[in-house]
This record gives sequence, C-alpha cells and structure tokens, in this order.
Amino acid sequence: MSRDTLYQQLRAHLAYLKLTAAAEALLYVGKHWAHLKAQLGFTAVLHTWNSLLLLHPHVHILIPAGGLSFDGTQWISMPEGFRFPKDMLRSEFRKRFLKKLKKAYQQQKLKFYGRSGHLENPQEFEKLVKKMETCYWNIEDRPIWPEEGETVREAASRVVAY
Repeated sequence: MSRDTLYQQLRAHLAYLKLTAAAEALLYVGKHWAHLKAQLGFTAVLHTWNSLLLLHPHVHILIPAGGLSFDGTQWISMPEGFRFPKDMLRSEFRKRFLKKLKKAYQQQKLKFYGRSGHLENPQEFEKLVKKMETCYWNIEDRPIWPEEGETVREAASRVVAY
C-alpha cells in the first residue's frame, strides 16, 4: 500500500488534521519558546499537488517575525538573528498530528478499504503510527524578503505558489 493510496482515501480528514495540528503547534511554540513568548498570528495554505501535478500534500504557513504580547498591548519582535525553532515545531506538530490521528481512529472516523483495508485492524494501525513516530518529519523554513518594488503580499504569494 502506498502513502498516496492512503492519503487519497482519507484526504479530507488528513487535511483537517494537518492544518489543526500545525495551528496548535505554532501557537504552542510561540507561547513557550524562550526567545519569543507571544501570541502568534499566521496564514496557512494547504497544497495537495506539487508543480508536476503529483500528489504531495503539504502546508505552507506564513508566520510574522513576532507576535502580540499575551495582554494584547504590544508587539514582540523575534530577536535579531533568530529563526523560528524548527526542531521544537517539528516535535510539537508530530505529537499533535499523531494524537489527533489516533483519536479519529478510536472514534471510527477513518475508513480503510482496498489495499489499506488491513488498517481496520487496531494492531496494524498501531504499527503504522509507530512507523510515523520514528520517521523524519520535514519542516522547511524560508524567510520572505520582498524584491525591489515588491510588496510583502507579493513576496508571500511567490513563495506559497510552489
């Protein structure tokens, strides 16, 4: 069974899990990362295909270089020279996504058939989750710098287009 087959069977539910887990992880990291400790705002876009029109589900998230103080009265900027903590975000996202995936399975919201029908068996599903716990979860971060005469919105749309 391929990853693509499984994703196509569960695409609506997995898209929801992916977006909500990403949002929760970002809010957690913004609040708890020692160098920021702020309420983040962000924009997320779900892409399901790559530029070759092959299935490649992923999320683009635009995060400002800072956030609001918890009382909402001031802007807290990301410290000079710091990038968002990818390892912390990766860990929080994986933890939240897998927790939501397990809960959806326990609530019988996931239906498996065909080549993935064996995942209806709880032991087989748990094997899949264990595999997912140990594999590398990629998080790529790229700063967006507007080019000459370009607005931040234009620069962001250029990055999200890929």
